[in-house]
Amino acid sequence: RTRFRAALAIAEVALSLLLVLAAALTARSLVRLRAVDPGFHPDGVLAGYLTLPSTSYATPAQRASFAKALVDRLARIPGATAAGMVSHLPFSNAKSGAGIVLEGAPPPRPGERIIVFERTADPHYFAAIGSHLLRGRFFDAHDPPGHPVAIVNQTMARRCWPKQDAVGKRFGDGRPDHWITVVGVIADMRQTSLADDPDAESFVPYAQSPVATMALIVRSAGDPLSLAPAIRAAVRELDKDLPLSGVAALAGNLSTSTRSRRFSVAILSSFALLALLLAAVGIYGVISYSVTRRTHEIGVRMALGAARGRIERMVVGRALTLGGAGVAIGVAAGLALTRLLRSLLYGVSPTDPSIFAAASLFLLAVAALAGYIPARRAARTDPGVALRNT
Repeated sequence: RTRFRAALAIAEVALSLLLVLAAALTARSLVRLRAVDPGFHPDGVLAGYLTLPSTSYATPAQRASFAKALVDRLARIPGATAAGMVSHLPFSNAKSGAGIVLEGAPPPRPGERIIVFERTADPHYFAAIGSHLLRGRFFDAHDPPGHPVAIVNQTMARRCWPKQDAVGKRFGDGRPDHWITVVGVIADMRQTSLADDPDAESFVPYAQSPVATMALIVRSAGDPLSLAPAIRAAVRELDKDLPLSGVAALAGNLSTSTRSRRFSVAILSSFALLALLLAAVGIYGVISYSVTRRTHEIGVRMALGAARGRIERMVVGRALTLGGAGVAIGVAAGLALTRLLRSLLYGVSPTDPSIFAAASLFLLAVAALAGYIPARRAARTDPGVALRNT
């Protein structure tokens, strides 16, 4: 029975170590993920969605005229520092990609076209979102509809024109008379997840590709939600029948993208805490029972001159033996099982030695603490009483 109790305590320590490792790895991963630069500044930005009905805005010119008038009104709202629009907001899980060809490059074979995700934006979007211009320029009102231009991100510039300046280069969809000239290169923006590498992206001017559904963004000097009534009023002034939906702070999209990871950290941390408690109770129970069974032996040792400190070390050493065995089993299992967490981790190895070492030392400390109370009780044993009662 004693060996069975000890085996249970060792198993509890091993399981606790596994859960502590999982919680520590996912927690460090979440910290690393939150430190990733998304490539724009979401704080202070309010966003909302509009869909222009085809009955009222049938032509591209009508949609472009409405969009320009609306952005001008939004920029004049008291408290607003910038306003713009884009076809797909970051972290909205909406994007559309297509294969492209490069001017002057050999025609790509079937299935080998570079896939580029295209977004439509007005000239003020990049200032409103806080994007970083690396080379060239942003869109302006003088980009004529008959001369297509685009702004590309770093990833597209690097893939399409390695070791070259992308500004001035042209790409297209394969039609010989349709080439788009690159006028600027911006820093990569994380559009779907902080953990995913940026895709190759291009932005075309809204005036040259006026889509019906658009996202409005307004940057505020204060609380962005305070601008919501003024934004709705600006839309109603231009079209009282046009609904504005999904009005929310853009920072919320960023927070939502890490929600599942935060949930994983919370769940694993809760289980790890419970397992630690059970392991501590298990070791305490085993050591306490052992002390009770060895009262006569301890009394004899103390009668023969054993110091209290030596008795304490003996009992705590037994607790550390159980904890060490559990840690050894837990580390071996952890090296194999934590690899299953790879999909939940970002910037952290599933076998990170610093986390394994810290978790192991922590479990050993818990084992030592669980054995310390019975050790103190054993050290206070009166040799005479112990010998008379056995």
